[in-house]
Amino acid sequence: HQPHWLRLPQFRDVPLFISRNRLTGYKTVPQAVGRWAMDSGGVTELKDHGRWRTTAPEYVADVRRITAGVG
Repeated sequence: HQPHWLRLPQFRDVPLFISRNRLTGYKTVPQAVGRWAMDSGGVTELKDHGRWRTTAPEYVADVRRITAGVG
């Protein structure tokens, strides 16, 4: 799903699954109007780059920032 869908009223009753990879590009993440979950983006990271480019502390900081912003 697309990150901007989080704020759209027509998706209020549709649980969304948004990739962390897409959300990290936002300085201010969209606030969710409904239920959502974050995909780790791990499979894509390994497929595209063959390794983890983000340290565990960086990943945790990203997840905390994103979840605090999205709600």
